[in-house]
Amino acid sequence: MKYKQVQYMIIREEQANVMLIEKLRSFRKYINEDMSDWEQLIAVGGFIADVIRLIKWDKYRKLFSTSSSCGTYAVGNTMTCSDIIKELWTAIDYEINSPHADELNMIWNKWNSDVKYFPDIENISDIYEVIISKMEEYHPGFMNCADTYFHFSDL
Repeated sequence: MKYKQVQYMIIREEQANVMLIEKLRSFRKYINEDMSDWEQLIAVGGFIADVIRLIKWDKYRKLFSTSSSCGTYAVGNTMTCSDIIKELWTAIDYEINSPHADELNMIWNKWNSDVKYFPDIENISDIYEVIISKMEEYHPGFMNCADTYFHFSDL
């Protein structure tokens, strides 16, 4: 029996969120040194609220129980803190690494389909390290910066 090779991409277009990236780039417009501390807090809070509004909420539509006597269910958006962080990171990661998507995706797919391409790499964690090393070639300090601001090591 022959199995069809599945193409998997590390960097793919559905990760893009152009409006979210534009909003994140506009951060400097929200605060300035002439603002008081309380004004900066309100402005930063407003920035975060604007960012949250631009997350792809439709991906997280789920059924949840209503309190009706009929026992019906309603559809609504439900996200966890991890879901929100993932959505933010995915859009940012795509924006930074999409110029190198062909190469990064090729590394994954060659490892996944051809044992000879990376004979010493036996598991997903190891191939991710290869891909991250390649990202670091293009963006030195990439993962250190990501961990500093997204706290991935705490997850």
